[in-house]
Amino acid sequence: MQPKKKKDKSNKKPEPFEKKIVSAAEDVANALGGDKAKTTSDLLEKVLASRVTALKEEQESTYVDVLFKDIDLWNGKPSDIFENVNAALPNIPELKTWAALEQKELKTLTTCSPANIFQELILWTEQGKLWKFPIDNEQGMEEEHNVHFSEHVFMERHLKEWCPKSGPIRHFMELVCTGLSKNPYLTVQEKIGHIMCYALFAGKGGKNRRRGKNENETEKRELVFKEDGQEYAQVTKMLGNGRLEAMCFDGVKRLCHIRGKLRKKVWINQGDIILIGLRDYQDAKADVILKYTSDEARNLKTYGEFPETVRINDTVTFVEDGFDEDIEFGDEISDDDEDDVDNVSFYIFFKIVYYIYLYYIIIFF
Repeated sequence: MQPKKKKDKSNKKPEPFEKKIVSAAEDVANALGGDKAKTTSDLLEKVLASRVTALKEEQESTYVDVLFKDIDLWNGKPSDIFENVNAALPNIPELKTWAALEQKELKTLTTCSPANIFQELILWTEQGKLWKFPIDNEQGMEEEHNVHFSEHVFMERHLKEWCPKSGPIRHFMELVCTGLSKNPYLTVQEKIGHIMCYALFAGKGGKNRRRGKNENETEKRELVFKEDGQEYAQVTKMLGNGRLEAMCFDGVKRLCHIRGKLRKKVWINQGDIILIGLRDYQDAKADVILKYTSDEARNLKTYGEFPETVRINDTVTFVEDGFDEDIEFGDEISDDDEDDVDNVSFYIFFKIVYYIYLYYIIIFF
């Protein structure tokens, strides 16, 4: 018999490190006894946790070494791609506008907004918005160099045409002129405009200004005669809301309507002579076309357009054979009374403005 050959243990592969750890954990669990599976699992978890921590520390140290590695940007070996390149090409023209815009953009990117009022004033001065050097205290008043100082000081001459010669309005306007003459910040035209603003309130006054109508009565116009479908009439009663009652010269009393445009331009009262337009299907109604002045009515009567019984005056009445029309006038306020009311209103208004002006002077001067 041939002897058995011994197995060559030298060619046997070594056991992996992980299996050795598992075998060691099982041996410890067998030695301790109890729940062997749980003991083995706990031991392996502790070993694995220590291994993971070691790997993390190793990776962090490698990453830090890469970050702090010195790199020389200026002493490296050149690639020699661009060999024969001149520093500046003389044939290329310089773009001045482009260069200026580039410098402006760079300045905008590097300039911060003003942090306080002083920096803002400095910026405005550099831009020429606030002051121009050398400093001129009369900057912006170049036009006033051609205006004599008397135009600024003597402002009362602008009151002659409209302001009363005495009274509270005159006293108030003299104070206004005194304040304007001492104001160095307004031009002459601005001062005159300030005075003319008061002239709108106290210039004409009275019922003519308040009404705003009949202002063009003095202008001569061509005399208008009636045509077909029209008739002369005299106002007998004002009904309001743009309506009136008129006695036509053909003997028919009609209800007349005042058009909107005519209502805004003229005043129509009892006794006025008017021209009306007749309606085809409503004989009892008509539309007012025109109001005649007293002079125009007298001229029409001279031409024979009106009956002889028509009396034309400030409070005319129409009298026709066969009927009498009594026009009763209620209590009316005379022009003198209206002027007194206007004077009181203007006195109160200027008294209020006077106190406001005094308060302004005390506070600011």
